Order: sequence, then C-alpha cells, then structure tokens
Amino acid sequence: MSKSLVLLVACIMIMPSLKAADTSNPQDMHPARDSEIASTYVSLDSSLELSGRSQNAAWNVLEGGALRDLRAAANIALHPEWQLCLEEQTEWWHFPLLSTTGQRNAEFMIQPSFNLLGRTR
Repeated sequence: MSKSLVLLVACIMIMPSLKAADTSNPQDMHPARDSEIASTYVSLDSSLELSGRSQNAAWNVLEGGALRDLRAAANIALHPEWQLCLEEQTEWWHFPLLSTTGQRNAEFMIQPSFNLLGRTR
C-alpha cells in the first residue's frame, strides 16, 4: 500500500466587474477584470501550492490600474521530527494615481519546525 496521497487542484476564475461603466468618461468603458489560477499538491506529510492572480481596475477605482502576483508555498517533511515551510510571493502593480512608475514587492519566508512527538508515529 502506498504511503502517499496525492491531491491536485487547479482553478481558473475570470470575473468581470459587475458595476456598470460610466459612459461620460471614455476611459471607464473598459470594465475591471480579475483572473486567478491555483494548483496544490498534497501528500501525507508534504504539500506544494502555486497560485497567480491578475486584476485590472476600472477608471473609477483609483483612476485605473493593474495588479499581478505570484505565490509559491511548500511544506516539506525532512524527517519525522523536522518540517520546513517555505513561501515566496511577488506582486507587480501600477496605479498611476499612487505612483508614476510600476512597482514590485517581494516577500520570502523560511520556517524550520521541530516536533518532538514526530517520533511516536
């Protein structure tokens, strides 16, 4: 009997803005659009998750703009007592009202964990 259980999930969503466009402003003729994709791998003691998101704001929200981000997270069993969590997220955004140039933010996290009870499995 195999010790690992595999679950793979993929999801894609595209959501147009429900707010009606203001036809008095020609830049508002393009409604906001959002999309997101995510995938997850899970075993009994480890997991991996990848996701991405893209959003375009309509003109009536901060005078329009765009946001894109990517995220990767892993929870890895190194040994029955040791677990390692890694996560990285990067986002790119451009809202002309807030900044004249596009911006990039990145974050990385690493967390080792020790579980004394891991030996009792």
